[in-house]
Amino acid sequence: MSIEVPNTFRPDLGLGSIRRNPVPYGPELSVDGMRTLLEVFYRSVQTFPNNPCVGWRPMDKAGNAGDYQWLTYEQTYERAVNFGCGLQYLQLCPPNEDNLRMLGFFAKNRLEWVVGEIGSYTQGVIPLPFYDTLGADSVEYVVNQTNVKDMVCTSLEMSTVVEVAKANPGSLVTVILMDGDFLSTEELQKIRDTGASAGLQVYTMGEVEKLGKEHPCPLFLPKGDDIAFFCYTSGTTGNPKGALIQHQGLLSSLQAIRRTGTDLEESDVHLSYLPLPHVFERGVMHSVFYGGGRVGFYQGDTLKILEDIQALRPTIFPSVPRLLNRVYDKIIAGVQEAGGIKQWLFEKALASKIAAMKNGSLKSTIWDTLVFGPLKKRIGFDRVRLMMTGSAPIADHVLNFLRAAFGVPVQEGYGQTESSLAITNTALDDFTVGHVGIPTPNCEVRLIDVPEMGYLCTDKNHNDLPCVGRGEVVFRGANVFAGYYKMPEKTADTIDEQGWVHTGDIGLWTMDGKLKIIDRKKNIFKLSQGEYVAAEKIENVVTRSPMIAMCFVYGDSLQSQLVAIVVPDEEYLAANNMDPRSGETKKALMDSLQSETAAAELKGFEIPKMIHVEPEVFSVDNGLLTPTFKLKRQQAKERYQTEIDNMYAQLNSKAKL
Repeated sequence: MSIEVPNTFRPDLGLGSIRRNPVPYGPELSVDGMRTLLEVFYRSVQTFPNNPCVGWRPMDKAGNAGDYQWLTYEQTYERAVNFGCGLQYLQLCPPNEDNLRMLGFFAKNRLEWVVGEIGSYTQGVIPLPFYDTLGADSVEYVVNQTNVKDMVCTSLEMSTVVEVAKANPGSLVTVILMDGDFLSTEELQKIRDTGASAGLQVYTMGEVEKLGKEHPCPLFLPKGDDIAFFCYTSGTTGNPKGALIQHQGLLSSLQAIRRTGTDLEESDVHLSYLPLPHVFERGVMHSVFYGGGRVGFYQGDTLKILEDIQALRPTIFPSVPRLLNRVYDKIIAGVQEAGGIKQWLFEKALASKIAAMKNGSLKSTIWDTLVFGPLKKRIGFDRVRLMMTGSAPIADHVLNFLRAAFGVPVQEGYGQTESSLAITNTALDDFTVGHVGIPTPNCEVRLIDVPEMGYLCTDKNHNDLPCVGRGEVVFRGANVFAGYYKMPEKTADTIDEQGWVHTGDIGLWTMDGKLKIIDRKKNIFKLSQGEYVAAEKIENVVTRSPMIAMCFVYGDSLQSQLVAIVVPDEEYLAANNMDPRSGETKKALMDSLQSETAAAELKGFEIPKMIHVEPEVFSVDNGLLTPTFKLKRQQAKERYQTEIDNMYAQLNSKAKL
């Protein structure tokens, strides 16, 4: 459990006690004395020169992926140094008005990210990552704010880069193609011509590396307090904010997590598929590099991740609830479809292992041999020893299932971009659910009053369960980011004068000192009767229904009731022969929504009184989700304004009868 710092409880000021991890660590800003990501990587090059480092699956002419091929640590570093010297020889990445040298990275995860990123660090250049799903408007905003001149991308992103360059002549100067060396002469020339039409000089990675090899140069190494990378938060409203992550901030998080027992090793294998512009995936990848393990990159198609898992057979599997829920749903659906003795045996095995977890055991010789061992091998999880989940809450029943079925610890972490990775995480041997663990050793956490929502640091009860205070989660420590680029007001709104970062999340301390996230301070609105509503909390409850894939809850400040846009689960409807446009399906969805909200004991005003069924899923492509799969509320409101108005008209008409 976490430790309460004596004499820090100040309810008169609305401040709960400061809590810390019991592991003595403090404010160290390094990993074993190394203060930058480049130092960590170079240490592994020296220690594990011939170990496989980064891997890819080559494609044949038919588009089929082959077995993984690997670059060693020494080969990867050699290519990175050559790339960095190539940047210098071509005089790329000029300093902007803040004397920052930057290089944009705009692509799906692939090994060239690592070559380019480590190569950038050898010359004091800061990587500026872009989600590959971003449209031209978002890319243009970041390019103009940072004044980055050079971009690394693949042929797939080239059209967006050209569009930005044409709209802003002189903004971008050079493009380096990650996949340029794999294109035909004709394909490459066509891209060069397209780039030239927008004033862009186009090189391939191989060309830049070759120039660097032919013209070696001195290294220009970063320092611990230098910016390691920009991390643009894919905001749900307004323009994205460029969070500045320092080398020492991320390394302090890696060290803190290692001190609590999550220590990755030389034998570890990681599948990189979560977006590299996100701090979660970057933290995991550099943890693997520190341990001397290997990182295999996915094909670039999320629909083929299972194929990549089976080909790579990872030993660690960081993921997000969105994907883990689908794993759970697929397995359960398969079991139910099998029925009979197979379903009975599976359910008995699962219940037995979940019961055993209460006694601290994840293993069962009988059930692992008969039921779960074959399941793990079929998926490609036969070597997995650790799973991690973060970025959003995961349902208790799904977390219990994953631990029982795969027989390994599943750590749940809580953090945000501004924490340079993590704020809290669960212990390896903690198999309980309903919390996100205790503070990592490099930071401290407290709860502060949010009286307008009824959350106080003096609270002793939450939903009829005892607690030790409720309030907004704030943290401070070595993991705090350096601010938002060119946004001093936003930075000041987030980091207060005492150094506390205000997360916008509402939490409570359990009786054994673990943090539980229960609500969201941001995205709250007030209904006409004066009641405050947190839409995200309600949406998280509603989407527990197996029938409902997505949900957008909306409340007009002039209205007393909520309405919702509901996206049904396509597989559930197909399995049950339900038409998403029928009145019967709409009624079933409403009944399921009401069942879930009742089970969660939501108040009457928190339950949507009418729904509109939307067959099309919210996605990045249709502009309703951010690249990290968060709902864009303003865009959703604008898209469904007609449906929202119609629902309120019907509700008001009924009220008048």
